[in-house]
Amino acid sequence: MNLQPPKGMRDFLPKDMIKRESIISLIKQIFEKYGFDPFETPMVEYAETLEGKYGEDEKLIYKFKDKAGRNLALRYDLTVPLSRVIASNKELPKPFKRYQISRAWRYDNVQKGRYREIWQCDIDTVGSKSLLCEAELISAFIEILENLKFKKYSININNRKILDSIARYANVENKKIKDVFVSIDKFDKIGLQGVKKELESRKIKTDSVKKILSIITLADKPELLLNKLEKILGENEGINELREIISYLKQLKTKPKYAVNLTLARGLDYYTGPIFEVYVEEPKVGSLGGGGRYDNLIGNLSSSDNIPAVGFSLGLDRLIDVLNELKMIENKKTLTQVFISNVSEKNLKYTLSIVNLLRENNIKTQFDLMSKNLKKQLTFANSLEIPYVIIIGDDEVSSKKLKVKDMNSGKESNVTVNNLVKFFQK
Repeated sequence: MNLQPPKGMRDFLPKDMIKRESIISLIKQIFEKYGFDPFETPMVEYAETLEGKYGEDEKLIYKFKDKAGRNLALRYDLTVPLSRVIASNKELPKPFKRYQISRAWRYDNVQKGRYREIWQCDIDTVGSKSLLCEAELISAFIEILENLKFKKYSININNRKILDSIARYANVENKKIKDVFVSIDKFDKIGLQGVKKELESRKIKTDSVKKILSIITLADKPELLLNKLEKILGENEGINELREIISYLKQLKTKPKYAVNLTLARGLDYYTGPIFEVYVEEPKVGSLGGGGRYDNLIGNLSSSDNIPAVGFSLGLDRLIDVLNELKMIENKKTLTQVFISNVSEKNLKYTLSIVNLLRENNIKTQFDLMSKNLKKQLTFANSLEIPYVIIIGDDEVSSKKLKVKDMNSGKESNVTVNNLVKFFQK
């Protein structure tokens, strides 16, 4: 029997989950501060719900039949299931602002920062066409990255409407515009020459390729870059939308950690307007997350009127990989604050009374469950890096004074039972 999890999936021991839960707690706090409420959907969807939404990545969906022969799939992301819920619950008050921190599955090539079972941290605003929604999402994610103490990062923004205009300016045939998006989306992985070869392999004309590459490699401060682009493309809805988003970001007093990046395309088929991605300069792991506006997806699912929506997703797994590599996150083996070492079984009742006292005051406490001797109990506590050990023997029971050992410094203190809670709450 193979006792390892399937390829691309992982077990998380307490030391791993403590890190993850601390990051999730911070992210939830900021999501809720921005007015987003928790939400969840099943891990399994009907396959047809997911099909036709992810472009070339559709091949990565885990599909299977249940015992009744129904075609099912593990969710690929959290956006399409959300759209299904909205399509089937149109009476929900708008705007509908939700966050979801949960798993998705993709049969991807396993490599650094890329797994088959992934955790995503999503926020979406449904029902509003206002570009304030985009600005609010970007602002929330910048606040998350700032709270995590990132320094060298950027939220790259672009607009599918701009990319469409670039393709048309370059005289690309309508039926091949999607091919242009797919090729540009690989820029971060394969570079300029790689994109050039990709476009050529898709039978895009040489003159068109030159025009596309000359425009998407333009770079400058956001406002200056949009001015340059407007001189090439003329009056453009996508450019005006980015200007409006940038104006709102300034009004929201968002830290200016965003840039217009014309090589950003986002590969998913459902994006219709502004798009964005999170990049860190070091280590080079690609995007930590991204999102954009998807005004047609909900309507497509229900064959009814479109409902505007925009979302942003942060990849928890890559985020934690980066935090670990940069040594930006504390390593803790346990959340336990105190270990109580009972030297003698006859003092068990007294020991349990101290356990109850500490737990009633929300002090995380463990005690010996295996009748180990004192040395082994101290070794156990030390192996988990529990900060304090209380040693209870006959003298401690009779004197009502407990020996408290600081496991970091080795210092021992005699603390009365009456002062014990204050000692740990100081």
